[in-house]
Amino acid sequence: MNNAAEEEPEVLQGHRPPLLDASARRGFLVVFVTLALLAFALVREHSVGTPFDPLAMLLRVLAVIGMIRSLFFAVEYVARLRLMSASRKQRVVLSADALTWDRGSETVEVTRDRVRDVVTCGHWARKGDRYVDTFLLLEPKAGQVLLQLPPIFDESAAHFAERLMRWRGVRAPAEPIAGTTSVLASKLYDRASRGDFDDGVAAIPHGHGWLRRGPYAALVLALVVLDALVRMPNEWEFGGLGVVLIVVSLGVPIGWYVLSRRHVAPRKGLAMVLTPTELLIRIRAGTIRAQWENVERVALESRAAWSVLSGYSTAQVVRIDRDGAPPIRYDEAFLGFPAEVAAALVRGYRALGQASASARDDESE
Repeated sequence: MNNAAEEEPEVLQGHRPPLLDASARRGFLVVFVTLALLAFALVREHSVGTPFDPLAMLLRVLAVIGMIRSLFFAVEYVARLRLMSASRKQRVVLSADALTWDRGSETVEVTRDRVRDVVTCGHWARKGDRYVDTFLLLEPKAGQVLLQLPPIFDESAAHFAERLMRWRGVRAPAEPIAGTTSVLASKLYDRASRGDFDDGVAAIPHGHGWLRRGPYAALVLALVVLDALVRMPNEWEFGGLGVVLIVVSLGVPIGWYVLSRRHVAPRKGLAMVLTPTELLIRIRAGTIRAQWENVERVALESRAAWSVLSGYSTAQVVRIDRDGAPPIRYDEAFLGFPAEVAAALVRGYRALGQASASARDDESE
């Protein structure tokens, strides 16, 4: 009877995701502050009679920045509301052999022996009522190494992750796997960028977060000046300086984007390619190869960051320490996965690669 009860599948029905967590509250605060700044700017312009008043322009610059951030927040929040509307139709079934995710329109099944790890983002002690996805790291199959589950199946992402870890159980130590060593690294990378993956090969896609870190303050100032010129057609004596300021302000972010693309384009949409024997990273000068047997540690570094479009935030960097070579640092803004997920995936491949190297050493002896 006890064995039969233990084999009974566990059904987790979808429910409403967190709608007013700390991230959402900050977003609504930005919207409120933006409306207040815009109102103050209009009152100031009306009192002085010109949009070129320094204080009014400063208020407008801050309001435009707030409007852009509010737009990003609105897009993200609409995604939450869509998930809420579909959450009741979804469920996860944990059986003895597999996880089945019924999304309503389709069903995704992952066998338990294929699950390598369970990862959530952020500090574990702060994963309460937060809108945080849970990631299953999988044995690579046709390039797929990840299953991303939304925060609708348990009280919190931390509880859901713990439940999945208990279901997964303790895995045996990493087993040696065959690697593709006869293919040139550049060709292997190019094939992966086209979606053609060899056995055991996976890739971390390149992210677009770096686009939010550009020098957009100048662009915002140009928009404010252009708006003032349009609303002040009878005082074009300021127009010459305004036009010059607009041209210069537009040139700064455009020049930054062109220079940044020179470094991003060679990566062909991929941040890293992971093979059973090595890690591949493409840069302008060629392909960086890091043999797993030479990778000493994979860690996360955190630092304070600020940008016009994102405000204050904590930027994370995946650091890969190598024996006899400088460490590789990859900023989360250039990763298509969260830094915690990317680091866990690299650690998993490192363990497999080092197990394979040890097996080859034992065979040679």
